[in-house]
Amino acid sequence: TLTDTMIDCPNGESFRRRVQQKLVNTRQKYSIVVFSIHNYLYINEEIGEDKSIELLSFIAKLFASLLSDDECYGFLGDGSFAMLINNVSAHSVRDRIYLVERVSRRNDILLSRKIKLAFDVGVYNIFENRNRTVYQMIECASTAAEHNSDKSGQLFSVYTEEISQDIARNERIELMMENALDNRDFRVFVQPKYNVS
Repeated sequence: TLTDTMIDCPNGESFRRRVQQKLVNTRQKYSIVVFSIHNYLYINEEIGEDKSIELLSFIAKLFASLLSDDECYGFLGDGSFAMLINNVSAHSVRDRIYLVERVSRRNDILLSRKIKLAFDVGVYNIFENRNRTVYQMIECASTAAEHNSDKSGQLFSVYTEEISQDIARNERIELMMENALDNRDFRVFVQPKYNVS
């Protein structure tokens, strides 16, 4: 099936297929934008599964309303969506991301609970490199979104090889630290707190 029946919108497979079709014999400048709800698991736990589905449906309808005929979107799961945006000018992608951020914050479910919705947003500019598969392009945009989660105040991150190398380096360091703990190469000590007043 090509529809996420839970929130009634195209799923990731549908998105990949539509992007593949749109990229055949086109000269348009496209970008893939991944929107991942920041702290999605916390929000899901805070508002409950039913309200979380309502929230995702609201966002899906928002994306559908913002698309032109030569664009598409899909739900990737775990609070993440992807959009194929026609990158017609230097500001077209930025303006669309800004609009999604502004409108999505007006959701009644979140307003009633005083939860501020934010997205970790990553962009992959297809027109700069078409040598990847659509799946790899989505992964690159997701990697940029992951990098964006570390950059508070930044609206989005554009995928570069440097971002990929940074994330790979951080993953290697985390793995080395985990292995060092497992091998008892160093020990973790807890220092008690003292009230000196």
